Amino acid sequence: MKYVAIKHKPEHTNVWWFSVPEELEDKVYIGADVLCITRKGKASGKIMYIMEGIPQKEAEKIIGKHFPLKSIMAVSVDFPMEEIHIPMNFLNECPTSEKIAKRVTEFYATGRFDTPVIISPDGNLRDGYTAYLVAKMFDHDVLRGFCVAD
Repeated sequence: MKYVAIKHKPEHTNVWWFSVPEELEDKVYIGADVLCITRKGKASGKIMYIMEGIPQKEAEKIIGKHFPLKSIMAVSVDFPMEEIHIPMNFLNECPTSEKIAKRVTEFYATGRFDTPVIISPDGNLRDGYTAYLVAKMFDHDVLRGFCVAD
C-alpha cells in the first residue's frame, strides 16, 4: 500500500495523508498534481512525500490518528496520444468551432488546457474531448490529464 502526503495550497505548511488506489500506485510521484476528496469536498493538491512498503500498522504510527485514510481519486499524468482510446460517444459528436477555438486560445495563452482532461488507467478518455482534438491537431505527442481511479 502506498500513502502520499498532499499539500493543498502552496502557502500552506500542513500536509494531509491519503492512501493511493492500487490502479494509481504506479502513476504517483513527488510533485504530481492530484485530486482528492476531503471533509470539505473535492480538492486539488501536490504530492510532497510518498510512503510505501510499510505495513498499515506502522503507517498508522507514523501518520497518526487519521486512519482510515481517504484516498486520492486522480493523479496528473502525461498520456502518450497514441495510447488514448476515444469512446464511441465522443467519436459520434461534433464539437462546435467555438469550443475548439476556446481550447486553442487557452492553450496558447497558458500552455495548458483549462478544461479537465480525465482518462481512466487503461487509457479511455472520459472527459476533455475538445482538448484531445486540439492536441491531435497540433501533433502533440502527449496530453496531460488526470488519471482517475475506477
